[in-house]
Amino acid sequence: MSYGHVETVVPFDDLMKSISLSSVKIYDFRKHDCCFVGETEKEILKILYLFQCDNTDMELNYIKDLVDNIYIKKTFDSAKLISESFCAGNIFFQNPIFYLTMNNDTNVINYDFVNKKYINIGVN
Repeated sequence: MSYGHVETVVPFDDLMKSISLSSVKIYDFRKHDCCFVGETEKEILKILYLFQCDNTDMELNYIKDLVDNIYIKKTFDSAKLISESFCAGNIFFQNPIFYLTMNNDTNVINYDFVNKKYINIGVN
């Protein structure tokens, strides 16, 4: 809304509703104060990015993996409206491929409390 794209509020709500009502997989959304993006959020960004690149066939495949069959059309239409609105305002989604290959767990410290030792320290 701060970018003046109020018309994307309803399509975004519809997109999230389709995802939340689906049971295709376990979804990963992070807390609002988390510095990392959840796997489901990456998939949503990937779908929107592919739509802006006019790669609707690949986007449809990702949508099928994300939502139940009864929500595919609604999700597709919502993502299309969101992407078109952002494109019209010269706002483009970044290619999320590097997010998908990046391991966000580099700051996790694993500790074995039974043996009282560190298992893997991800911090360099």
